[in-house]
Amino acid sequence: MLDHLDEERNHTAFRIAVPGDLLGFRSLFAEQPHAATARALRRCQVNFVPEAPLRRLLESNPRLSGELLKIVAADPGPTYAPLLRSPWLPAASRLAHLLLILHRQCAGNLGEGEVTYELPVSMGSIAALIGIRRETVSRLFQQLQNAGLCTLQGSRIVIPSSKRLIEYSGVVRPRKRESTQ
Repeated sequence: MLDHLDEERNHTAFRIAVPGDLLGFRSLFAEQPHAATARALRRCQVNFVPEAPLRRLLESNPRLSGELLKIVAADPGPTYAPLLRSPWLPAASRLAHLLLILHRQCAGNLGEGEVTYELPVSMGSIAALIGIRRETVSRLFQQLQNAGLCTLQGSRIVIPSSKRLIEYSGVVRPRKRESTQ
């Protein structure tokens, strides 16, 4: 999980990293100190690439540089944090939105049918990400289950309809542009 440390030394969880994610590249390319801390929530393997060899590799391999640019361009960074912690959105909507984000990270693109995936984080981590108490997470999952939006079986979550969960979360999908001809 990635945490941001503010000026008052408060940690705010803002993102879950999954296998294959690249971390630290924003600070590397901006030549600024890291604004986030990565914390392992379970046993994992981390590969650290020192700055000097990475820069030499990128300078000598334009194709690799191009591929890395694609990854950098697609990375959401901390953009979800304000939405997930917004006091103006109901906590159940924030949880639904987090489940959609985790779905994209763990199971790929949102489809129309039923989706099943393993939650990569604990209930405590979910609480930290959406800015609520741990006890509230269980009640919110029950609320979503009662509405038929998900089923939680241990750490496995089943989402019967991504479309319904999107509608419930309040996440707005861009509409297709209509032809003006």
